[in-house]
Amino acid sequence: MLNLKAVRENNKFSQQKLADLLHVSRSTIAMWETGKSEPNLSHLEKLSDILSISVDELLGKTNEVCSINEIPDFELNNRNEKYIDKYLNIDEHAKKIVNSILDIEYDRCNSSTVKKIKPERQKLIKISSFRHKKGPHSLTYLRGKLSAGPGNMVFAEDPRTVQLPEEIEVPYRANVIVEIDGKSMEPYIHDGYMAYIEETPFLNHGEIGYFIVNGEKYIKKLIVDTNDDGYRNITLYSINRIFRDIRIGLDDRFVVVGRYRGQVPKEDVAEYLDV
Repeated sequence: MLNLKAVRENNKFSQQKLADLLHVSRSTIAMWETGKSEPNLSHLEKLSDILSISVDELLGKTNEVCSINEIPDFELNNRNEKYIDKYLNIDEHAKKIVNSILDIEYDRCNSSTVKKIKPERQKLIKISSFRHKKGPHSLTYLRGKLSAGPGNMVFAEDPRTVQLPEEIEVPYRANVIVEIDGKSMEPYIHDGYMAYIEETPFLNHGEIGYFIVNGEKYIKKLIVDTNDDGYRNITLYSINRIFRDIRIGLDDRFVVVGRYRGQVPKEDVAEYLDV
């Protein structure tokens, strides 16, 4: 249940003022608050920023945690113990990927029917319009290259934290840096450049992102359309039309890792990456 009205009133915002900040109508805010419609992921993120509250709190979710012993019918056998031990011994980047996959599969397994999703028309974000963070900048550097081509395996990540100086402009919310390998996103994203990524499992139609498909990682443009039956089709689009697109099927293991935020020539940051 969306907790918007209480949070809005607590922050002393009128419906009209909040609508103006989000560039929507006041009636849209009213429908969100009464449950007649729901904000999309982009609006949820903006609401979270404006109201200084997490998306989970905005949706009325709690952070209560129970122990394994309190979970009914939990079978802690040798196999489960091995999975838990493996999870506890991987780094934070790997945990985020595992958590994304778990969330997707949990929703799939607990949905009684496939929901029909109406297409949303989103404007493509201009990279040049991004705000830049003030340095110094702490980023996760992934040594495994991100494919703008046939795909690179995920296991070659070797993530570690690096510091970029203040004079290097880093796009707002970017927290990962990784080298681009391939030319499928030319002439906009260049082979051999370093890409800035914002880790998030949510992207809108038309955005460029970091994706994992069946264990291989790509940088592509997300295209979401809806067929005549109202079901969603997902395609990872290559801007350079020499390269093929990737259609996501029902049996594919598909994970959104993050949003592309910008790029920088490798030579400009190489000394800070120790490469």
